[in-house]
Amino acid sequence: MKRILIINIARMGDLILSSPLVAGLKEKYPDCEISLMHSAHFGDVVAAIPGVDHIISLSMHDVISPLLTNGGGISKAYKLLKSITDDLHNRNFDQVINITHTHFSAVITSLVHCKTIVGMNLDFEGYKIVHGNWANYYLNSCMNRSFNRFNQVDINCRIGDVNLPGELGLVIKDEARIDAGRIINKYKKSERRLIAIIPGASTPEKAWQVELFAQTMAEIEKSNAVTFLIFGARSENELGQKLNAVIPQSINLCGKTSFQLLTALIDECDLMITNDTGPMHIAATVGTPVLDVSLGSALSHETAPYGRNHVVIEPRIECYPCHPKQRCTHRSCHQRISPFMVSELATMMLEERLPDSLSDNQTFKDVNILVTSFDKNGSWELKPLIKRPLTAVDIYNQALREMWKMSLNGQPEWNNYYEIVAREISSELRKDYILPNNDLHNLVDLTSLRSLCTLASRGLEEATELASSEVNNTDIVKISRLGEGLKNIDLDLIRLAYGSPEVKPLVSQYIYTKENLTGWELSSLASQTAKLHEKLFNWARALIKWINAIYEGALKEERVREQVEKMTKCVSV
Repeated sequence: MKRILIINIARMGDLILSSPLVAGLKEKYPDCEISLMHSAHFGDVVAAIPGVDHIISLSMHDVISPLLTNGGGISKAYKLLKSITDDLHNRNFDQVINITHTHFSAVITSLVHCKTIVGMNLDFEGYKIVHGNWANYYLNSCMNRSFNRFNQVDINCRIGDVNLPGELGLVIKDEARIDAGRIINKYKKSERRLIAIIPGASTPEKAWQVELFAQTMAEIEKSNAVTFLIFGARSENELGQKLNAVIPQSINLCGKTSFQLLTALIDECDLMITNDTGPMHIAATVGTPVLDVSLGSALSHETAPYGRNHVVIEPRIECYPCHPKQRCTHRSCHQRISPFMVSELATMMLEERLPDSLSDNQTFKDVNILVTSFDKNGSWELKPLIKRPLTAVDIYNQALREMWKMSLNGQPEWNNYYEIVAREISSELRKDYILPNNDLHNLVDLTSLRSLCTLASRGLEEATELASSEVNNTDIVKISRLGEGLKNIDLDLIRLAYGSPEVKPLVSQYIYTKENLTGWELSSLASQTAKLHEKLFNWARALIKWINAIYEGALKEERVREQVEKMTKCVSV
């Protein structure tokens, strides 16, 4: 029996988003035993995730707070940490999958002493090391968020090497369903639809103003028979009270529900309107349609509702999304989204008449409206509901997404299957965007990617020569020259990445992977470096091919259509 430990010391939403990983591991290893280590605050969430055999609670506060006090704090923290690691050792894990990429989780992972580790860990000298292509990609995506087009669920599954598509899963107890029914029967009037409202968020930047929520609710009430259920933590009760004061028919349940009751109530709702929150992922799990107001540091491509036909509205503003650790003072993105927009979308979703596309009119000019879906390979994606001109960024992100899917799974070489996928993507682009009239070379500049290929090729040659020189005991002057040359190539790569953002995701992946090189012998390190430069070269070359294939496919079809139209006009004349 395979014993697997998943380390996920994060928030409610992150835990829910790890449920497909658990399900995927159970499918891959039917007799496996899965333990999930979690933050002590969210034990009720983990208890609802199906497939978890053992729950390991960890209070970071109990471990860290003694270190911040005088006296015997260090001794107390050591004893507690030792008791945790002793327990982990006794469980004899065959594999550890760390999907919480923090230094604290890396410390815990390194103390398990398991042979097979995926994710962030520490080496014997205490330096960070990350095992796995997709685990390194996760770090990369955090640094290059605007280029990431993978939902966190899919990243988790790929880190754990399990199949897509995953399905979110939570178990709702019968008692919770009964209690939820009592509450609904008490407050809900007949024939009224239930709408869940989540006015709070983990940071003020991500929380749409409560006044805008109130205006939205009032707009929805004008044309719909609804009852609003307001959910939130106890600390957000004031938000619920403010909404309840404006909309007296609403029910303020902030701080009044357990996790199980919250899940059961959300399951009864016809729609949820929310900021980027943990309850949003509960709704996606139980199948309640979600209208996600994505603001601040919330990047919809990372954490929007996982599933089909949820709707995301996000601001069209240059500074969105914010950096998660920066506090915003102006919050201009909040004003781009109006109550009228949200109420219109909410009504469409309630009446199940959301169109395949929306007009790019004055109402929606300041926002992007996206709908959740899955591609043919089972990867989650966001599709635009408003048709706008195709840009180089759009096609680059599509190509980059496909390149990573293939390359990080060990299949970088271009083949006929990729041509088929590229044509399918081109077909989707023609449906979702307005194609430009200019040709490929005027739309996309591949110069920086070609420069990246040149640098990577030079790095491969010099690292290979360095490995050979060290083995053959070549003079120290030559070895020094080659080492200095490789150092300069790395500097050139970094300069190229800063000057050309489109190559930064590839250079970042190279840097994160290079940090994980192991060993002390020069020949071994040089050989590993040569292989890494080869990978970088293959990534850049594959990305160029994906861009060309997708663009040419989209534009070729457009040219054919234009030629047919011209011929038709000539014949008619």
